[in-house]
Amino acid sequence: MAETEQQELRWHLAAMVPRMALNPKQRDLATALLVGYLEDRSSIVKTFALQGLADLAQDDPSIRPGVIEILRQATRTGTAAMKARGGSCWGGWRGEGWGDGGRWGRKAAALRVNERYG
Repeated sequence: MAETEQQELRWHLAAMVPRMALNPKQRDLATALLVGYLEDRSSIVKTFALQGLADLAQDDPSIRPGVIEILRQATRTGTAAMKARGGSCWGGWRGEGWGDGGRWGRKAAALRVNERYG
């Protein structure tokens, strides 16, 4: 995943890897790589990395607060596609919850992704 330089492969990996059954070490590696994908020159790679991080956070409470912050930042400073995707991933989030829409109904935990993986 980290070694590929083909943008098409990177954005497909960003979409597929979070859907796989990962052990904790693999999940940590996938999270770190997706955070790295946010620095890619390709807008589509960045956008799919955002979605991938949101998907990983759905199943990993320890990274939710950091992912929420990444999504918020993307809605403020990202490309148009990142702003739209970041907003749709956490759009209904309020307080300590994930929001009242879609698949985001769980509470956030207390670890930031950027501090852990950035």
